[in-house]
Amino acid sequence: MKHLILILGMTAVTYLPRMAPFVVLRGKNLPPFVRRFLEVLPVCALGALLIPGLFSSIPGHPVAAIAGASAAGAVSLTRGGLLLSVIAGVGTSYLLLYLGL
Repeated sequence: MKHLILILGMTAVTYLPRMAPFVVLRGKNLPPFVRRFLEVLPVCALGALLIPGLFSSIPGHPVAAIAGASAAGAVSLTRGGLLLSVIAGVGTSYLLLYLGL
């Protein structure tokens, strides 16, 4: 029973802050500045989560990690698609590690 209460509490704490803006801002016109800010916020948050991990993902080989991320980003921008981007990133990192760079 304690686990169920814990799970329900964690669900409420996680779900309510995510749902509140949809309920509060429904039907309201936001200023252009606020709309633009809310559009770029997920990209900024994703960058803040990914960049620190990028430098520590392959200990002792930051060049391979950065090159892999760059390859994945380039493929994503030019061709699109998650699978191809991941393959390019992993393949580039593996190749550089194999070559000893």
